Amino acid sequence: MRVSFCNQVHFFASADAAKGWLTEHPDARVLPVADAYEVGRPLIEQILAGNTQTGCC
Repeated sequence: MRVSFCNQVHFFASADAAKGWLTEHPDARVLPVADAYEVGRPLIEQILAGNTQTGCC
């Protein structure tokens, strides 16, 4: 689980700053921090509850 989420998260100062990276990763998406939090929260809750095989961070 960690590899499928934590290792794939990148932070950019703005959506504009991510344009070059997105060109190289056309299947990726850029989300505002609040939206990314909502996407990641259920995964992190599972990890913290010990409901995964690999743990996190």
